Amino acid sequence: MKIIELIQGSPEWHAHRAKRFNASDAPAMKGVSKYKSRTDLLKELSTGITPEIDPATQRRFDDGHLFEELARRIAEEVV
Repeated sequence: MKIIELIQGSPEWHAHRAKRFNASDAPAMKGVSKYKSRTDLLKELSTGITPEIDPATQRRFDDGHLFEELARRIAEEVV
């Protein structure tokens, strides 16, 4: 595993995600994601075309980013 230090949501982060597999793609890679099929993931990476994000999905993303930040703080204290 290679850790890439980028600020989530930054232009550099988006550019990286557009061209590489990322940890959040793992469920789709394995065919177990309820949000994206493996075929959809490969199509997105090969064409660069991603689906539009509706408000409900954006809320899930925002919540996920918040919880990741909170968990990261706890994990850093443990480590």
